[in-house]
Amino acid sequence: MKTRNGRPSRMRPSRLPIFISALVCPGIGQFLQRRWLAGAIFTALFLAFFLSVVYNALAPIFRILRQLTDPSGGSAALTAPNLGKLLTSFALAMITYAISLFDAYKAYRRSCRRWAEERFKQKMQGIAGDQLQDSRILKSS
Repeated sequence: MKTRNGRPSRMRPSRLPIFISALVCPGIGQFLQRRWLAGAIFTALFLAFFLSVVYNALAPIFRILRQLTDPSGGSAALTAPNLGKLLTSFALAMITYAISLFDAYKAYRRSCRRWAEERFKQKMQGIAGDQLQDSRILKSS
């Protein structure tokens, strides 16, 4: 993994994007990994499903309040939330959440693998350079 100046990084990639994605909002971890499209998709999907859950849960309450405050004296019939829509929205939000975490983790693993490969190449180049210097020293003696 290269830094902004083009040099290989000595530090292992951070797990912070995975934790941020888990604790704050799905998609934020992808933004921290500089994966803009994936971050936008996961954030938009999760927020849409989450807002759908909130709407489906609160709509009956607002319907009752509207009827109670209606000056024409409409009856306030107690209506339950549509459980099918509510559970579907909740399930889709949780599926989006899980896929976002898995995606952030897989991206972290890929960056760790690239980091390890670059470190290995650096060490091999260092060993090869040391051997080359040793052979030049032996030839000159």
